[in-house]
Amino acid sequence: MSYLSNEEITCSHCQFPNEAEVWSIINVREDPELRDLLLGGELNMAECSACKEIFYAEHFVIYHDPDFELMAFVYPFSYRDQKSEWEEKTRGDFQMLQQGLEAEVIRYQPVTLFGLDELIQMVEWDEEASVQSDIVEALARQNGLSVYHLKKSVARQKSLPMVLPYKEDAQPTVRESVLAGLTEIHAINDRLFLYEKAREVLDADATWELPVS
Repeated sequence: MSYLSNEEITCSHCQFPNEAEVWSIINVREDPELRDLLLGGELNMAECSACKEIFYAEHFVIYHDPDFELMAFVYPFSYRDQKSEWEEKTRGDFQMLQQGLEAEVIRYQPVTLFGLDELIQMVEWDEEASVQSDIVEALARQNGLSVYHLKKSVARQKSLPMVLPYKEDAQPTVRESVLAGLTEIHAINDRLFLYEKAREVLDADATWELPVS
């Protein structure tokens, strides 16, 4: 569930301490409008009671999108200098969170981000990858190609779309069959830039294997 809390936040304009309501836990399956606020740059904005300026209330946020297998622990951007320490804290806190879940265990690992800009970039990447994956699945079906479906969390980790096309005929390895499928998709539609990037990666990496976990 999503959670709104009262926090003391310092105004970035005049440094006056304010009490503001901020979202500290976000579940976009339950509250999809919060994703729209995030992408619109309106999440956790506050008005300073002293100078009346609008400012971003920088605060730790847990962002969860079960449909995209995204659990993000988002720390203030200034924490980035101690990245490894906060990544370790994410792992520890995630384990504690798992132990407290009774109904459903989260079967994908969390990511550690710093500042909402990093979260916005990741959410926008997921949405673009989903759109391009849907297009490629339709193109593959129309052109006699098969597809692999990747777990969304694994695809994100590997910077891959969620659907990879491949050719079944006379391809000796999975890499070569996927590369042949990507090449054919490129010939059909060369504007699918995530797939062109994937094709370049596979072409340059002779050791590439299909990510399955």
